Amino acid sequence: MKKTIRLIVLIFMLLINVVGCGTKSTTTTQPTQTNANGQGQAQSVSVIKVDKSALTNTISVVGKVLPSEEIKVSPKSSGRIERIQKDVGQEVSAGEVLMELDSSDLALQIEKTRLQLDDAKRSLDRKKALVDSGAISQSEYDTALNTYDTYRLTMQQNENDLANAQIKSSINGIITAKTVSLGETVSSSTAAYTIVNIDKVQVNATLMEDEVNYVKVGQAVDIVIPAISTQTYKGIVSKISPYASDKDKSYPLWVEVENQERVLKPGMFAEVKLKYNRLEGVIAVPKDCIVDKGDKKVIYVVNVDKAAERPVKIGIVLNGTVEVTEGLNPGDILITSGLNTLKDGKSVSIKGEGK
Repeated sequence: MKKTIRLIVLIFMLLINVVGCGTKSTTTTQPTQTNANGQGQAQSVSVIKVDKSALTNTISVVGKVLPSEEIKVSPKSSGRIERIQKDVGQEVSAGEVLMELDSSDLALQIEKTRLQLDDAKRSLDRKKALVDSGAISQSEYDTALNTYDTYRLTMQQNENDLANAQIKSSINGIITAKTVSLGETVSSSTAAYTIVNIDKVQVNATLMEDEVNYVKVGQAVDIVIPAISTQTYKGIVSKISPYASDKDKSYPLWVEVENQERVLKPGMFAEVKLKYNRLEGVIAVPKDCIVDKGDKKVIYVVNVDKAAERPVKIGIVLNGTVEVTEGLNPGDILITSGLNTLKDGKSVSIKGEGK
């Protein structure tokens, strides 16, 4: 009987030990991960080194490429086209003949007038000798002089008409249009050719009323032609209209661009970038690095592996960049990421370090 009681007690004690061990194992806790300074897990952040730079605002407008010169060439007199010497796409120089009108009748008229002029000159010379000797009256001499002057002026007009039978270009350029054909009769109202000079081009754009006062004639600008490439061309503001358009209240602007290689073609669209308010030697940071905290603005810098909060004062804001006038110095390591979870004194690690 006693042996049975001792066996029951022994089994009961063994059960207590088993239950006790199971309870202890379920309440074990994990330790918190800390960094070398015991400040909790370090937050990984991106940074930039602060330095002084130039801060520039930019106005970007879209414009259209135009030739620097464009002329319509018309005959100065009427006539039938006898010869066409230039066509669309060809280059021409100032003074070069484009086409010629039939001048056969003019040539005959000039020859006839020349004979009449020679006769009138001989008659005038005889009358001069006679009037000087008193053999004829002054009025007879004046009549001979008037006849001579009439033929002389007729001769000049005929020679001018003969010269005008050659239709010439008045500029260096490229022919972009020709509206006439061989044998066609034309007059001074006929626009026979269109010629453009694209050694220089104009980019015509517009400025809004809040932009126009920042741009000046003679100001250098950057031009990008998306149809060609991302290459930047240099231009100079040549004209700004002082009056706004009635249609959209914008101010027309013209920019002159050198185009000796003739890669800029009339009709292409261009992006015009005009810079203004350039500030030299300022501390400028991305706008997203500035954190609003109630009535103050702060930034975070790295100070011995910790985030240090600093109040700052800001100046102008240009194109997503902010001028910092107080609170930040050249050489500071500015934190640029994870700002919403940062606190002053929080441990940080810089992304990429130690790898």
